[in-house]
Amino acid sequence: MRSKGSFQAQQTVLPINLGHGWIEKPTVSITDQLDGIPDFPGLRTLIRVESERQIYSRLLGSGEQSALCPYR
Repeated sequence: MRSKGSFQAQQTVLPINLGHGWIEKPTVSITDQLDGIPDFPGLRTLIRVESERQIYSRLLGSGEQSALCPYR
């Protein structure tokens, strides 16, 4: 299968979800450019789903949001 770097996205969707103490950014990409992909009967499209999540917390008593901390 192709490496991540050679996936040629033709369309990408990036919704951002907030809540439950984190920010989640899922990315969905789609392509029908299948050159170099092993031959799977009937395969016409590839979809890649990636997700990035950042955890945040509130500082006690101040009501200010702390810096975002990366979490995977």
